[in-house]
Amino acid sequence: VKQCSEQIGFLSRQLLGFRGADADLDTYPVPIKEVVGRSLVLAQRALVGIEVRNRLPLDLEISCAPALMTQVLTNLIENAGHAAAPGGWVELRASLDKGRCNLEIEDSGGGVPAELRERVFEPFFTTKPTGKGTGLGLSVARAIIHKHGGQLEIRDRGGRGFFAIDLPHASPVETRVDTVS
Repeated sequence: VKQCSEQIGFLSRQLLGFRGADADLDTYPVPIKEVVGRSLVLAQRALVGIEVRNRLPLDLEISCAPALMTQVLTNLIENAGHAAAPGGWVELRASLDKGRCNLEIEDSGGGVPAELRERVFEPFFTTKPTGKGTGLGLSVARAIIHKHGGQLEIRDRGGRGFFAIDLPHASPVETRVDTVS
């Protein structure tokens, strides 16, 4: 409960300051497994009866505002769980490429049709039935990822669409304090 209340408080403060285009986020290196772990707990209701395939490296870190990144991942994981439906699967993968962390969320659902892959990021656009979604989750998620210096998009692999996040990697240099003698 304490961790959830801290999450809500931090998220509220970040979102209130988020509207300024040049406002800075409070980012620091965080193990990706930690942020994904929190997101999986928050998305657990959408994952009932779903096989979660967690293929994340143990030591990979990203530089992020953890509460905001948790919000993004929770939204994407919940959407994947709804698309997969009971008996399906959701897979999380991450890799490091040229100083960037690539995080993928894929599910066994039908996927987003090619003609809607950009529209789903528009505010208030939803493919869900009336009363089941606001159409804000993906537009807010994309804005948060952009604020982190990253990209959120739907990519295609073998005719299947999946959500891909590209973020700066938290290198050891970022976590070190250099001193001059």
